[in-house]
Amino acid sequence: MPYPIPHDRAWERAVKKETRTMTGKPGAKYWTDYASYKIEAELEPERAQVSGRAEMTYHNRSPSSVRSVLVHLRQNVHKSGSLRNTFVEITGGVKIDGVEFGGEPLKSTNGRGVGYAIRGTVMSVRLPERIRSGAKGTLTIRWSYRVPKRGAPRNGHENNNLFYLGYWYPQFAVHEDVDGWVAEQYMANAEFYMGYADYDLRFTAPKGWLVRATGELENAKDVLTDTALQRLDEARKGRDIVHVIAQEDLESGKVTRPTDAEKLTWHFVAKHVRDLAVSVSNQYVWDATHAVIKDRDGPGKDGVAMIHAVYRPRMRGHRGAAEWARHTIEYMSAKVYPYQWPHMTVCEGVIGGGMEFPMMTIIGSSGGLGVTAHELIHMWFPMLVGSNEKAHAWQDEGLTSFFTTLCTAAFRKADESVAAGRRDNSMYMLMAAGGESAPCMTHGDLYPGGSAYGFTSYAKTAAILHQLRGMLGDEVFFAAMREYVTDWAFKHPYPQDLFHTFDRVAKRDLGWYFRTWFYETWTLDQAIESVQPNAEGTQLVVEDKGYATYPTEIEVTYRGGRKETLKIPVEHWLSGKRTKKLQLGKDVVGVVLDPRRITLDISRRNNVWSAE
Repeated sequence: MPYPIPHDRAWERAVKKETRTMTGKPGAKYWTDYASYKIEAELEPERAQVSGRAEMTYHNRSPSSVRSVLVHLRQNVHKSGSLRNTFVEITGGVKIDGVEFGGEPLKSTNGRGVGYAIRGTVMSVRLPERIRSGAKGTLTIRWSYRVPKRGAPRNGHENNNLFYLGYWYPQFAVHEDVDGWVAEQYMANAEFYMGYADYDLRFTAPKGWLVRATGELENAKDVLTDTALQRLDEARKGRDIVHVIAQEDLESGKVTRPTDAEKLTWHFVAKHVRDLAVSVSNQYVWDATHAVIKDRDGPGKDGVAMIHAVYRPRMRGHRGAAEWARHTIEYMSAKVYPYQWPHMTVCEGVIGGGMEFPMMTIIGSSGGLGVTAHELIHMWFPMLVGSNEKAHAWQDEGLTSFFTTLCTAAFRKADESVAAGRRDNSMYMLMAAGGESAPCMTHGDLYPGGSAYGFTSYAKTAAILHQLRGMLGDEVFFAAMREYVTDWAFKHPYPQDLFHTFDRVAKRDLGWYFRTWFYETWTLDQAIESVQPNAEGTQLVVEDKGYATYPTEIEVTYRGGRKETLKIPVEHWLSGKRTKKLQLGKDVVGVVLDPRRITLDISRRNNVWSAE
């Protein structure tokens, strides 16, 4: 039998302190810190320059006082000398023009005494006074940086006329109940771990440039034309896709409200999100509609979220983006948990694939249903359920990939049953057999070269979940998934919290499954060793040839077409036995292991026997 799920000492201490539990639910004393940001920023497109001032208030919800805070300056990954695990453009990184705490200036130090010190992409700030438990303190940072052409590789600009700003402002690191301050260097490959916050953004750009951002636009009447406002109102009321800014508006310069000023300031407010992104272009058209969010405001009380899509007119792959986004938001709201925010915006450009931010996604030029659905499902993992996607990439990418398969099948009105996962399963078997697999629990910065990171975090995890669904059945599997999301919404779950949630809902110990499939690269290979006639009829011998294991389902076909289904419980294999003898009747003409094709058995040739 595999070893049990490992719990490191920090996680065990959290259980003793009652912030975590062994049932998968947050503990009675669970806490997570919070922040609020007031940001004023300006984009100078001709210089590809962003400059800003961030008033950052840290809310200490921990049981202890805080003397130092850690701040991410992720654009420093573009600074010469910073640690990286992929190629990036060197821009000079972030220029700090001033730091204050409580209105008092702080000096740059060598890391000793009151002041701030920058190492790579992390700024540590030693405060002049402690922030007591339950209190808050305000840090003010003035900064600027040059926007890379394609940034590491999830943001940037194209030809100085389309900008997508991601991880672009100073942001507090996560302070949490298990590992305390978590502020690893951003190395450009693995993604992020972010805390929840409220944002108030005033963003200045040239007139004629459309700005979309995380949060609600508070001053729409100051920046949008009357025609655009009227069309947005239509989109709120009807299900049709409305062209808020059409190609003729773009060509005639009617993108923003007429003004003698050369610049416009856009005001956005976002509540309870883990990040802030901004999209700016003078080449975007704008489509809009709305999604109906089932039971968002209580049982039987549906809510509404606006759906927006902005793209360059020549990008044909984005013309269906608003429809795909509406479907995804409504599907996931009904299937998993109601969408919590006022809008969802799909932005075209800058990168090859896609990248998620709260209420915003950036989708590469090719667009398409699959990538759009995937990035929007990230609004649940990790935007709602705030896992550490840097340390455990599978916890957001894998869960998202699993639901992407189902969501896109629903859009096409195709099969959503466990059979829908066969493409993910096939990818797993191809890559695992070729040795491209790594343990899912590998840290995002520590995967070996090649395709191991992408395969393991995305397709492998999705396949593992399809297989688990096949074993537990839909009622139990989706109930467990909904419990996990409901319990950990706006919190920071660890993998163990997910695993123990499934144990609780399934009312069985699934440690063997999670230990096997998430911590190891073992493969499953169950085979028909022999089918032989005997005095009682026919004897079937099944062999377990791999290190990974799973319950065995067997379909037996008799002459005349009668079928019989037999099962070998997983406990038989977990006991260490390598074979199992089963007595069948006479006139057996066929035997198939895993007839529903739901397992990740890497050698299906030995799963079939025929009398012929």
